[in-house]
Amino acid sequence: MKNPFITSTTTLGPLKLRDLTAQDCISMAALESAGFSNLETIIAMIWLASQPTEDVEQTIGDGTAEALIRAFVRVFPFRLLEDAGAWVTAQKSAQADAQVTIISKDNDTDSKAPKN
Repeated sequence: MKNPFITSTTTLGPLKLRDLTAQDCISMAALESAGFSNLETIIAMIWLASQPTEDVEQTIGDGTAEALIRAFVRVFPFRLLEDAGAWVTAQKSAQADAQVTIISKDNDTDSKAPKN
């Protein structure tokens, strides 16, 4: 299925990067136990964004994502790191801007607040 929310891509060397999705954030959380360094994490995010979302979800589910990312890290050209870092920074900024904090009404101590 084509993702209707992916409307633009960024070119990084030979790769076309889509914007990161909520599933990609879930995938990165699932990969935390892999113990990637900061550099490997940046390159892992590039790998995630260069793959179809369905493929990323499949590789996370079947346990092959870590090995695929480590293979990608081994061949990732150092000359692309500055642009990769800038792209990741922009994606993380978009993620931070989209975060929402939900406050439970049960913990509300303001007696002037209207009741539901």
